[in-house]
Amino acid sequence: MNGAFRVQSKIKKHLLFWERKNNQPLIGFHIGNVYPVLDFNAAKPLLATRSPITPDMIEPLEFVEDYERLYQEHRKVSQDTFWAATPFPGFPWMEAILGCQIYSSANSFWASAHLSLEEVKKLKLSDSNPWFVKFIDFARLLVRISKGRFPVAQPFFRGPTDLLGTLRGQTQFVYDLYEGTQELRETIDGIAKIYIQVVSKLNEVIPPFSGGYSIGFYDLWAPGRCIHFQEDLAALLSPDLYHKFFLPSARKISGSYPFSFIHLHPSSIFILDHLLTIQSLGVIQINRESTPDFKIKEMFPVFKKVQEAKKRLMISGELTREDIDQILSDIKPYGLYLQIVVPSSNSACKMHNYFKESWEKHKMH
Repeated sequence: MNGAFRVQSKIKKHLLFWERKNNQPLIGFHIGNVYPVLDFNAAKPLLATRSPITPDMIEPLEFVEDYERLYQEHRKVSQDTFWAATPFPGFPWMEAILGCQIYSSANSFWASAHLSLEEVKKLKLSDSNPWFVKFIDFARLLVRISKGRFPVAQPFFRGPTDLLGTLRGQTQFVYDLYEGTQELRETIDGIAKIYIQVVSKLNEVIPPFSGGYSIGFYDLWAPGRCIHFQEDLAALLSPDLYHKFFLPSARKISGSYPFSFIHLHPSSIFILDHLLTIQSLGVIQINRESTPDFKIKEMFPVFKKVQEAKKRLMISGELTREDIDQILSDIKPYGLYLQIVVPSSNSACKMHNYFKESWEKHKMH
């Protein structure tokens, strides 16, 4: 099968996915580490430093070899998706752009800031912001090295709940919600606007790939411009608090582009009913957690609720063979995408073969 035919075959599958007419789930693989920064050898000196991370410490050119290696590794695997390159995934770009201090730990980066609500409210995006400049420079480099071979996309950014919790500190974040002022609502709206502006500026340097664009990290192609976000800190809220303070920003972000996507952990599922009211929200991704007590079948009522609301559903994580069997036996394929985290291309090939066998078995029944 030649390259052009393969690309068009994948595009057709994605179009059916967005139309919720695919009669077989999309399947893709994240090959590497659960912590994406560990996939980059160039990140090792940054992870080892005990000093705050500054923009001059990140040199995009040092990452080129890592991106080429990851691209070639994904090419070895038969899958429905296109591997997408994103600027240093796992790095807290949005927090850095918003003025947080960035630090490293053994396998990730974290951000810290304790700004007043007034200071957060006054935050604006400047084209001369050193972190923003570094981010866009990184994206431009990826476009150059891609040479049209793979899409370049938005990395996952933490959403308004996560960003406000970092900017204010999680304890003060809780007090802010308890007090529930109009100033808080305006502040959250301002964070959402900056979020959209950063994605918009990024999109100015990202070319289309086969007539569309990709949702970064999750490698989901869309036939138009797209945006994605997450709300991990929603786990600290009640459904009412989320509805009152953060649903408007979720609507704003989701509605800013034709194709939108949100990442959720099971611990935040209680906001799902509110998210399902957002007409413009296209895909809801739910993590398969790696904890010993996690049972995928317990999530089936949630998966079915997403599908019944005519949303597309993505299930991702370290899916086991048992998980795949259970999903294929009970969850409809229409608008369904499975992304499996595996350590190597060899593991991905084996899991893909198992998926095909399991699909044929369940299709016959």
